Amino acid sequence: MLKYIYLELLKTKRRRFFSPLIIFFVVGLLWSSVLFVKEYPLPYSGDKIVILINDLTIINSMFSPLIIGIMCSNLFSLEHDNQTFKVLQTNGQSIENLFYAKTIFAFSIILIFGLFQSFYINLIAILFKIGHPIYLSFLYFIGYIIASLFLIILHLFISLKIRKQSAGIIISLIASFVGLVSGGMLPLYLKFIIPWQYFSLLSPIHREFKNNSFFYSINKNFNILVLCIFILIIIELIVINRRIRRLNLC
Repeated sequence: MLKYIYLELLKTKRRRFFSPLIIFFVVGLLWSSVLFVKEYPLPYSGDKIVILINDLTIINSMFSPLIIGIMCSNLFSLEHDNQTFKVLQTNGQSIENLFYAKTIFAFSIILIFGLFQSFYINLIAILFKIGHPIYLSFLYFIGYIIASLFLIILHLFISLKIRKQSAGIIISLIASFVGLVSGGMLPLYLKFIIPWQYFSLLSPIHREFKNNSFFYSINKNFNILVLCIFILIIIELIVINRRIRRLNLC
């Protein structure tokens, strides 16, 4: 498996793989910073760390589906363009191992992004003195990587199955638009059935609009929601693994 992962790294070095991912990630952080700076002067009785995390969650609902969609499409584009699946199978390399290697590689990238975002939360909290961020930033990190892992597996399968890599990117663009329009305010049941809304679903902060104002609170259902999505990831892997074995990619 390590050999497959190393090969993925070599493939990305030959293309501009990381540039669009980093650009969208940085733009998302900057956008989140602008939102928080605008909201910071507004009166709020509690720790404003909840506002910062909520703003970052909204931005993630917009940018993270796009980042994952582009990343997963690019990871399988080389195999589709060069029609190398038959060669791989002839050499005794299973498509399942290739899929899992790409999953681990993509998840490693998202893991780094998640750590950067957690550092960002703690840095802003210290600079603006808006509360104790360590615990909430840890919960945020857990929710972020769980939501990302589900989407990575889903988008990698879409990119594996569909030869036109634009399909996965178009889906992620639509999901990003939904994230932009909804602002994380969709009903809970819609967030649960729309995987691209899992960033909002698994946020440790709950926001609701009452009496012409936003009210923030700790998401009391966070633990159970994380557990539910983790179970869905296991089911997703089982189903997709069976589908991969039946695929004819030659």
